[in-house]
Amino acid sequence: MKTRYSKRLFLSVFLLCLLLKKDSFAGPPFATDDPVPVDYKHTEIYFASTYTRDKGGSSGSLPMLDMNYGICPEVHAHVTTPFNFNTNVALVKYYPGLDPKIIDHIISSGYKAIIFEGTGLGHVGKVMYEYIEKAKKKGLFLGMTSQCIDGTVRMTVYESGRDLLNLGMTPLGNMIPETALVKAMWALGNSKTIEEMEKMMKENIAMEFSD
Repeated sequence: MKTRYSKRLFLSVFLLCLLLKKDSFAGPPFATDDPVPVDYKHTEIYFASTYTRDKGGSSGSLPMLDMNYGICPEVHAHVTTPFNFNTNVALVKYYPGLDPKIIDHIISSGYKAIIFEGTGLGHVGKVMYEYIEKAKKKGLFLGMTSQCIDGTVRMTVYESGRDLLNLGMTPLGNMIPETALVKAMWALGNSKTIEEMEKMMKENIAMEFSD
């Protein structure tokens, strides 16, 4: 019974990892802190989490599952399900008279992404352009949401929207600003590049886009 239960548990966790994890990596033997294989038909399960805080925010992983199962003598399968996050994301609600230098403060504070809550179809005043361009050149992810209760961001309709697209702004459809903020924290913690983060932000993962 124990062996059958261990196999079922491992297979269940393994399938869950395949669904949650998009990329898989493999390579030659490497140094590890757990060099002794798990005994044949035995299972090891660990739960862990990490947390780091600095002036720009915090990052880490939520409770993480690490599992080993002895598939044959001297060989075990290893599965890890990390749920990383990074709170170095700012939410900026645009309004007439907003000091654009707030973007400079966000950059200098160590933030890695900005979610804008723009007007109408996704707009901010031209006075913000210089600072938005600076943030993009610094490698920050820039996402646009709308303050409107209904509707979606459509940045190709007006010239100001097209200007923002040219500056590197990513339109986030009808995702509400608070949802975009939390999703950006998750995407930032689970991506290695801004391009990868942008791709994750555009995916409809948990019905955050209603269309």
